[in-house]
Amino acid sequence: MFIFVGAGFLCTFAINKWREIERNSLLKQQEKNQQVDGGLLPADSIQKAMK
Repeated sequence: MFIFVGAGFLCTFAINKWREIERNSLLKQQEKNQQVDGGLLPADSIQKAMK
């Protein structure tokens, strides 16, 4: 039974680590895109401000 608990813990840890890696990758990509755009505000932030 402890093997199943350990496997569940390991899988949960791996899933959380994968999410963290993906999130960091997306954040870096967004920062890179903002620098290429000349520092302009993203379109979705303008739409949120107008609501």
